[in-house]
Amino acid sequence: MLRATPICLLLLAAGPAHAASGQTSAYVSKVSFEKTLPAVVFKIGNTSSQTTSDARDIRVLGSPQPLSVSGSVQCQQGAQAAGAEFYQAKAYVSAASTPNYHLVTLAQPSATADLPQTRRIEAVQMVVPVDYQDGVGNSLINLGLAPAALFEQRLANHVAKGGSAADYLRQTQAFESAMSVTLVGYCFRQGEPRLHLGTAPAEVKLIILYDGDLRIQDGIGPRAGAKGLKAPAGPRVRR
Repeated sequence: MLRATPICLLLLAAGPAHAASGQTSAYVSKVSFEKTLPAVVFKIGNTSSQTTSDARDIRVLGSPQPLSVSGSVQCQQGAQAAGAEFYQAKAYVSAASTPNYHLVTLAQPSATADLPQTRRIEAVQMVVPVDYQDGVGNSLINLGLAPAALFEQRLANHVAKGGSAADYLRQTQAFESAMSVTLVGYCFRQGEPRLHLGTAPAEVKLIILYDGDLRIQDGIGPRAGAKGLKAPAGPRVRR
């Protein structure tokens, strides 16, 4: 019943929205994560063959483990669970026009689970690959997760305080960040064409391990350009 489309504004039937920590529309009692999401670990390092600090090319080394997602969709009496989606972003219900509510998010779903559509309460199990950008990219259009860019921000702060870029790049280090995710569940009633939704937001800890490069010296050199950049998708509408 669920189908991803290129636009990010989902039209749904009207109903009362609840607390910001988790929202519902008509026929949806609750959407929830049943287990704490595990931390995502990224290993990053300098992949440039040059040894000057300005010629660095910080990138993700290898791929992180996928997220194991356990949740549930609970519908009201007389309604059935239709499916669920996992978004690696914030997503919320907004009554942008009457009588429809909308799912508002800048992301595409990372995973989708179709449910039997016969029961009021359904468990949701997903194994979700983590979406991320390999390198630093272009900060003007990068709306996704970019561990290398997070490292570059810390490096810029270090240099702004009078520190040496080369000293920083030679140090093996670890730091933490977080990303927002949302589980979206859908309910329906037989004979009615529209889906109704609820959301469950959560934060996932990011652990970023940087492998220090002892070759690095202060100096200038050509920086690696952004590779594989994609323009962010515009709003999508799904009926």
